Amino acid sequence: MRNPILKKEMKVTMRSFKTVILISSYILIVQLLMLNLSGMQYGIYDVKQMSSRMLLSFRTIVFIQYIMIALIEPTIAANSISSEREKQTLDILLSTKLSKISIVLGKLFSSLSFILFLIICSVPLFAYVLFFGGVTGFDILMIIFYYICSIIFIGSLSVFFSTLFKKSITAIVLTYCVEIFLTLGLYILSAVYYQSIRSYSYSFTGTESKFILDYINPINGLSSIMGLGDGFSSLFYGRAVQGQSIDLTWVFCLIFYSLAAVGLIFLASRLLNPLKKARDK
Repeated sequence: MRNPILKKEMKVTMRSFKTVILISSYILIVQLLMLNLSGMQYGIYDVKQMSSRMLLSFRTIVFIQYIMIALIEPTIAANSISSEREKQTLDILLSTKLSKISIVLGKLFSSLSFILFLIICSVPLFAYVLFFGGVTGFDILMIIFYYICSIIFIGSLSVFFSTLFKKSITAIVLTYCVEIFLTLGLYILSAVYYQSIRSYSYSFTGTESKFILDYINPINGLSSIMGLGDGFSSLFYGRAVQGQSIDLTWVFCLIFYSLAAVGLIFLASRLLNPLKKARDK
């Protein structure tokens, strides 16, 4: 932890009693949801029925946790640069020996630390499912890895907007807009695409090519890790991707969002220019 910004932010965040309360409340809520969905409180102890319910609860919690990550992360990361600008401390930060990329990375990873800690703390809860089968330890590790890559992209997007705009609320709203487009927006485009095939194709067999934008929908990627088909296209076609026995949508999602995160970090560091004001004047 050589980055002084990350070191300072980690100390301030993790030493706060508010952080302990939030993490404890989060774990308690996730545990109660899992117990409720599994049916344990209703006296359901049949092994076969318990196994199916635990698998259902696991998948539900995975999606709920992803939605919570997508909602929480922008509120933290989008304040990283714009808050310094609002407090008029950005110029002081830029006058230090830290490079612009170090400032951006420090702000990014300090905002990711809290979400990452939530993910790590929820891992033991996922271990319940291992006792009943249907999910392997490798599946859980892949989901955690997918979570980490997702929050890095969301954080990078938030920091980019935080650098681009003066107000934190603007950065937060724009990040949410991009997230909505990448999920609901792409679902709508997929619906239009598949419906047009149904309407104009006289030889519809259900084995047509998958819509290319389905490969970058984060929900489809998460679904493919858990073996729930290829997301939205399977809802319309009721089949797996033609020519594939294993759905690799999550691989394309990880590649796309990793490259996007690198590009956003680079652009944010370029926008974080102390001479920008002087040139604008």
